[in-house]
Amino acid sequence: MAVSTTPVLLAEGLEFLESLSENAVQPSQAKNILIGLRLRHPDTEMRLIWQREKYDGSLQYNLLLKSESHGSVSLSYVPDGPVLPWPLRGVRRADEKVLLRVDDTDLEVGDAISYLDAMWDKIPVVRQLLGSCIVRQELDKNPVELGPEARQGAADAFRRSRKLFTKKATERWLKDRGLSYEGLEEIAAREAEVAILRQRMTGIEAAEILETDPAPFDSVRFSRLVFRDEHDAALAIGRINAGENFYSIAEESSYGGLLLSWDLLSSACCRDLPLAVSESIGRSNRGGDILGPVATDGGHSLVKVIEVIVADNSRSSLESVQRVLFQEWLDKKLECARIEWLWGNPDRTTGLGSPGMDSRWTDS
Repeated sequence: MAVSTTPVLLAEGLEFLESLSENAVQPSQAKNILIGLRLRHPDTEMRLIWQREKYDGSLQYNLLLKSESHGSVSLSYVPDGPVLPWPLRGVRRADEKVLLRVDDTDLEVGDAISYLDAMWDKIPVVRQLLGSCIVRQELDKNPVELGPEARQGAADAFRRSRKLFTKKATERWLKDRGLSYEGLEEIAAREAEVAILRQRMTGIEAAEILETDPAPFDSVRFSRLVFRDEHDAALAIGRINAGENFYSIAEESSYGGLLLSWDLLSSACCRDLPLAVSESIGRSNRGGDILGPVATDGGHSLVKVIEVIVADNSRSSLESVQRVLFQEWLDKKLECARIEWLWGNPDRTTGLGSPGMDSRWTDS
């Protein structure tokens, strides 16, 4: 049968949905219960979809069974009583709430908003949202099970990272974002699941890199001036070598229209820097050196090294390398993903995953 929907699988799927309904199981618990069904039927990809009715808080679950070579089968269970059937809940079309779709994974507008607080100052938001769909796909295929203690620990860590040390501070934070405490727990659990997935996928490779060739993953903090003209860059480095202040020259050159761009505080892995810069820095650099001019980004760069953080066998270095490797995996998945932008300007996703979207500092 298509999608490996054997009578046993269909029967167990319906029994699973009935149990969720009769016991008023919350989504976080339901995902953990689903793991048992997945283990009994490893050849069938399963996704659990739910919707909560605002007026009474009731839940409706739907189980989607998929395969690589066939179509999909959807199972749904509605008990007798006042609970609305799935197609009638919410008094709007389901896709009106969907912000974007990557392959067959939807990201709803409400979920997207909850992601933004943690992402705004990091990777560009659009790319991060697309990546979150890829991560959800992987977690659907290879789920992470979080027990009650792990979920509570994730929620506690989430609050600490945002300095929510009191009940009053937590309630104010939730109110400002239109979230419930259950919503906070879901966001925290999602972050914990991603961290476990990242460690699962990259932990061994990251440890081997730190053991054999850590230098490319040294982190460099620096200031950079990109001059339009090589002659102006050479004059500037001469003045700096003569004792003038780097940042005074940066301000003067900016007002004079000599710069394409300037960045007074940035950071990057050594391997993402132009070769001429990374070779000049070296692992023994303690900061303060001025490098350049180096032909990069269509201009001529002067670089003031602030600090070099050497990659070692510490936990922070391991996590840093894991994040780099995990982002590379996401980028590769996005290159071949089918992306549909259902809100706003669809052109914003054009070219995502291509070299033109790479945020690394490149040689010209």
